[in-house]
Formats: sequence, C-alpha cells, structure tokens
Amino acid sequence: MFYCAYSDIVTSLQVKEVESRLRHKLFPPNAWMKVTDFNVLTSCPKDELHQWFLGLYGEHIIPAMVHRYTQELQRPDLIWRDKNGVAHPLMSNEAVARVFRRLADRLQGVVADTSMMTISPEYAAHFLEVYIKKTDNAKFTGDRIRFLMLTLPFLVRDLIAPEVYTLHITCIYHVYTLHISCTY
Repeated sequence: MFYCAYSDIVTSLQVKEVESRLRHKLFPPNAWMKVTDFNVLTSCPKDELHQWFLGLYGEHIIPAMVHRYTQELQRPDLIWRDKNGVAHPLMSNEAVARVFRRLADRLQGVVADTSMMTISPEYAAHFLEVYIKKTDNAKFTGDRIRFLMLTLPFLVRDLIAPEVYTLHITCIYHVYTLHISCTY
C-alpha cells in the first residue's frame, strides 16, 4: 500500500532551491540518457585535436619516445665500475639531458624555407619543459602538438648516434685493455 501526502511531493522548483543553497546537484543528469537512441559511436566526440594530437601523440607517443631513448642510453649493461666496485652508467643523466638539448636545438632549427613552418627558440624551450623536465603546469595546445607531430620523426633521426658511437668505442676500449692486461 502506497501512501503519499501532498507535503511529500517534491517539485523541481524545490530541488533547484536546495541545490542552490547546497551548491551542488542533488540529481545530476545521467549522460547515457542523453545519448541519441543509445547509439554510442555516433554520440562520441569527434574532436581529433584532443583525441589524437593531445591524447595519443602528446600524452603517449612523445613520452614513450623520450623514455625509449633514455632507457637505451642508460641500459644496465652499459656500466663502468670505479676502484671501489660501484657501478656507474656510462651515460650520466647530464649526458642524456644533452641529447634532449640537442633535440631542442634541432627543433629551433626548423625554418620555413625547408619545412613551410618556423619553430621558435621559445617553443623548443617549452618542449624541454613539458617532456624532459616534466613541469606540472606546462602543457601544449593541439596546434603546437601538430608541429611536433610533423617534425619530430625527421628530427630524431640519428639523434643518439654520437652517444652510441662513443659507447661503442668505450666498450671496445675496455674490452681491449682487459684483453691486453690478461695476456701479459
């Protein structure tokens, strides 16, 4: 048995008054109820600027590239030991930072004569702030990520070649001196 008195009925005007007094929604709208005919695919946002440029490229691909280069240069097998036997990476954090500084220098070298766009030194410094120093409040806009998407594949080519060559020579030098010292 249901019993409902007139005083128990809550009107939408009363709900709005209480919501304004409490400063939050008592009955927030369900977004799924607003989907046209419950067709999820046609109701999803179609904003490629945020989905692809900022989301996929800016949040995943560029940080993965930075991580991959850092991990490659500081592999666990590329170490040297001091007199006390303490292991040190052949590529220090400062050396890895120089690699990404070189990438920023390459970025600011992009000029309109060859690529139809010019990247300023401030933009290159901002790239270092966002992806290398990982400053919390530094972000890129979608159009600026588009510049990175168009240029980075060409700029990272042979980026770590000097370091790889140096590591190769260093490893050969250590093996060669070990071989000489063992033969005597």
